[in-house]
Amino acid sequence: MRIGIASECPWVPSSFGKMVFNLSRGLKEEGFDVTVFCPTSPSPTLFSRRFFYVPDCDIKDLCVSTAVHTQGYTDFVNEKDLDAVIVFGTPYGNVEINALSLCERFDKPCIGYFVTESMRIPPYMSAWVEKVSFFATPTEAVRRIFIESLSRLGEEWMRNVSERSMRAVHGIDLNLFSRENCEKVCEYTTWGGKSSEYKEHVEKLRREGYMIISFLAKNNPRKDIYALLRAVKILLDNKINVALFAMMIDAVSSEVWRDLISTAHLAGLTDEEINRTLFMPDDTSRSRGLTEYSVLKILCLSDIFAYPTQGEAFGIPVVEAGAVGTAVATTDIPVMREVLEEYDDQTFTRCYEDAYPPGYVLCNPYPEDLARSLLYVYDHREKLEKKIVEITRRYDYKRMTKEMITAVERGIELFRENKRNKWFETKR
Repeated sequence: MRIGIASECPWVPSSFGKMVFNLSRGLKEEGFDVTVFCPTSPSPTLFSRRFFYVPDCDIKDLCVSTAVHTQGYTDFVNEKDLDAVIVFGTPYGNVEINALSLCERFDKPCIGYFVTESMRIPPYMSAWVEKVSFFATPTEAVRRIFIESLSRLGEEWMRNVSERSMRAVHGIDLNLFSRENCEKVCEYTTWGGKSSEYKEHVEKLRREGYMIISFLAKNNPRKDIYALLRAVKILLDNKINVALFAMMIDAVSSEVWRDLISTAHLAGLTDEEINRTLFMPDDTSRSRGLTEYSVLKILCLSDIFAYPTQGEAFGIPVVEAGAVGTAVATTDIPVMREVLEEYDDQTFTRCYEDAYPPGYVLCNPYPEDLARSLLYVYDHREKLEKKIVEITRRYDYKRMTKEMITAVERGIELFRENKRNKWFETKR
């Protein structure tokens, strides 16, 4: 069977790109012929932060050899031998809306893999789910958002969205993100492959009583970096030494580091506190970018992974941190509660109510409560590390693949019944 995936490119340096890569890889391993249709020039490619992926992989037993074939974004319309198309995206993306408009007239099944970080979606946006035969979401919380957003359109909409959707969790490569691989990368400098003093520096900070915290974010307002920096200031004022390692994906050719320093000043940190508290993963990250080696290395050496997110559809970085045994402090939102089911209640940071209008983001975390969460996680990290490893073992990309295959099969079956992707003609 030949599957097309219409999405961002698998080399985009984000969790979204990574999920496209892992889904493509998993489908290929299950015997499917896969092409990713994405909005850049066609080429056989690998995931962008690809130092775990050949041909640029340096640590031999961590190499992943899967290559993903890509073509232009809307080329799937002319691919007559495709058996089905998976549209991977969000209702707020013009690219995805364009693909769904094509699916509405497509003579092959279209299956959605949809995400949203919002608490609510306006009905006119969520109504585009009818343009696919079937769709999956990475969490049940996101699936409920679609169902509840369409409730105003009537019982038929509610019934259709319930019957034509399922949860298919995201997944990571648990063989790569594992405690066993930590030692292999902790002394590895991505650019050049030579041993560095980085691990020794972290261990020195730890011997001096520093709490080692890391966070990962794009230059994106959904990650409440101000709340985290404000929480760090609260800890410093309480005589708790903190080393905060900032894994910023958009660090190359941007002002992200300067913006981070400015935000630290707004949070009340002095220049002296910034100099002894705030770090990049390694010297090359500011000029050459963040790689998977850097991410794994930082996660392995951290006491805590902080994820003060305002809204998520899943939260892949939390799973990566937990998979290597690093305890997590994150925001108390439905998606994080679902993904980290059975995790300690004290690790979740409470949110301001009504911080934004309904339909945008879920919350703003309280800096004071985030500081409390960080201190709790630090004091109980041995117990929490064991628990979070158990939790994140659920999220292997092979499980995601099998669940998405189920979604594809359901979509193909419904398409055969209806002879089209569009559910019904609306009277809007």
